[in-house]
Amino acid sequence: MSSGAWIGLAVAGVTAAYALGGVAGVFWRALLLSGTLGLLIGQGGGRLLQAARRRGWVTKEWRGVYVLAVAVVSYEAAVVTDGSGFIAAWVAGFSFGYALRHFRTGVEDDDGPERTPDFAEDLGGLLASVSLMVFGALLLGPALQHLNWHLVGYAVLSLTVVRMLPVALSLAGTGLRMPTVGYIGWFGPRGLASIVLALLVAEEHIPGVELLGRVVAVTVALSVLLHGVSAVALAERYGRWYGRTTAAGGRGLREAAPVPEGPARHRLGRLDHPEA
Repeated sequence: MSSGAWIGLAVAGVTAAYALGGVAGVFWRALLLSGTLGLLIGQGGGRLLQAARRRGWVTKEWRGVYVLAVAVVSYEAAVVTDGSGFIAAWVAGFSFGYALRHFRTGVEDDDGPERTPDFAEDLGGLLASVSLMVFGALLLGPALQHLNWHLVGYAVLSLTVVRMLPVALSLAGTGLRMPTVGYIGWFGPRGLASIVLALLVAEEHIPGVELLGRVVAVTVALSVLLHGVSAVALAERYGRWYGRTTAAGGRGLREAAPVPEGPARHRLGRLDHPEA
């Protein structure tokens, strides 16, 4: 999920609660206070983990659990202070990763800082899959009972204009060709953001929450269907376009630029050499 989506979710979750406090109250608690808490907890948690690794106080099996603990502590600290747990946990993740990379332990082992968050990421992926299963089993059915052309129409609009236009605007000036912009806009930012946003708004008991829940349910269901059906065909079509363009010379093709290499992350090893 993009950073803008996280900020939007966080602000949506606290806006109703702090309506009487005005914009200043929302800005202070949701952004400044929560961000500061996440920064301090993430940085302190990363340094503490590196210090524990240096002294041999923590084994590699428990480092992934430690990452979850940092996220939970930052989230709860923001909630207790009437802030945004989402922003606190989000900032804590950045701060925690920075501390792992820049405060070395001096201890060489086969489980460097790049692999420490693996357990949390795998668990997050599992919970995301379970969330989608629960969504389909419990939330989608009641929404389909109230299905009408208004819901379907907005769901289609949300998956096209509402999402693809901002993506196109954000990519303006990058030099990417229209097929690439369209491909990113269609398959770009998506996931559990809509479900999380609906749950945040539902907790505030604002008027129209039932209708909002139906809109979210139909939109997510249509996204799963359309993106799943079109994934293979559009990926192959984009691949053929890229092949033709590069074969024809492709001068100035931004898509052909090499991708910067990030930190190496070896989970299962190379497919041709699993032991590597």
